[in-house]
Amino acid sequence: MNSLKNELLIICDAGPLIFLAKIGQLKLLKALAKEVWIPTAVWNEVVINSELHHEIEEIKISLSNCIHDPDPVLERAFQLEVDPGEAAAIALAMEHPYSCLLIDDMTGRMIAQRQGLHITGTLGILIRAKHIGLIPQLKPLFDNLKIHGWFISDELIHQALVAVNEK
Repeated sequence: MNSLKNELLIICDAGPLIFLAKIGQLKLLKALAKEVWIPTAVWNEVVINSELHHEIEEIKISLSNCIHDPDPVLERAFQLEVDPGEAAAIALAMEHPYSCLLIDDMTGRMIAQRQGLHITGTLGILIRAKHIGLIPQLKPLFDNLKIHGWFISDELIHQALVAVNEK
């Protein structure tokens, strides 16, 4: 197993946090980055304002010391286009240009790309983890994610599996 930290900082939106926790892979975040940050608005969306599920408890235990606040003016500006959690994550990433924004939401990704931010999603995290030997196979994780409501095209899954030599 390679312990190389690929990113200095990963800033997380809610969707990827929840999905990684649902499939027992939340640990990948700290394995792939020197630091992991969660904006307060994302934390509230995931932990405070959610029903109690086992993955929420794992997020609380693993990441409660990773909460950070973005500039409120910048955060409010992005709230004109996306929900508060995504706005906070994008704003925090804007303040830290060396960061990697972990976001799955299509609108949020488009805004982040427009701002020139370095982004990845749940799929990207899993591919990177597979490439450096942190996980043995992607297909079972993809299957599990789809059971939990992860929306991704079969073509994109096929491309990912080809990229990691599983097809």
